[in-house]
Amino acid sequence: AFREETGITIFGMLAQKRMIRARDLIASGTPLTSAAALCGFSDYSSFYKAFVGEYGVSPRLYASRIV
Repeated sequence: AFREETGITIFGMLAQKRMIRARDLIASGTPLTSAAALCGFSDYSSFYKAFVGEYGVSPRLYASRIV
């Protein structure tokens, strides 16, 4: 029912919210590894893949573009 209403699964929405939080943390100056940990990623490589999948750029490149 959730997917029919929103067009996304619950897991997908949670993953999206984690990435939004990570993006906001990076924008506020939080170090990349800390942002990954605060968003529930146990290792940076998982965070990196998820971030690139969501935003199309690496976390480091994203951080450098917003400074």
